[in-house]
Amino acid sequence: MNAQQFNTRFNADLDAVKASEKITREKLRDMSRYMLEALHDYAPDIRPVNDLLNVLTPVNRKVAIEFFREFTGFTYDKKESRFTQKDKRKYEDDRNASAEFLEDPLNNIWTWANQNIEVDRVVKPFDPKEVEKAVEKQLKKARQQGVAGAEVDILLAVLEGGITPDVIAMALERMQERKEEFAENIAD
Repeated sequence: MNAQQFNTRFNADLDAVKASEKITREKLRDMSRYMLEALHDYAPDIRPVNDLLNVLTPVNRKVAIEFFREFTGFTYDKKESRFTQKDKRKYEDDRNASAEFLEDPLNNIWTWANQNIEVDRVVKPFDPKEVEKAVEKQLKKARQQGVAGAEVDILLAVLEGGITPDVIAMALERMQERKEEFAENIAD
């Protein structure tokens, strides 16, 4: 693929994604309103909400779940990944909140989400076991391929990744402490 082919293909795909996103946003904007109206005015059936959730992308699904939790008065079952039954304790409050929300013709799932949904980036905590697993995996691969001196190469790669001689000295001290603890546990 050359630059011209890339640009042609990219621009066509970008236009398709843009059109798809526009349609999805418009449909969800309209559906969010008339589904709430129907649910509370003449069709107290949560099935359409569950059917909608089943066809949404993961991100839109998360927003829709929170939106419908706010306004339907139905219980959401995380295990079943669907709304299940009316919550008698909060149904009337949610129904009233829905009616108030729908009074403004500009309110919809997206206006609500902009005010109520905060996107958090999930950062996994550091886990030294993950480093250990990665080293084990690379050692196994090296042994399978018959690479001589793989242990030294892996240790050098760790050092080049930012481990300093001071850190190595601290690690050796900890190893010595562990060795002494291990010996004490055997003696007991």
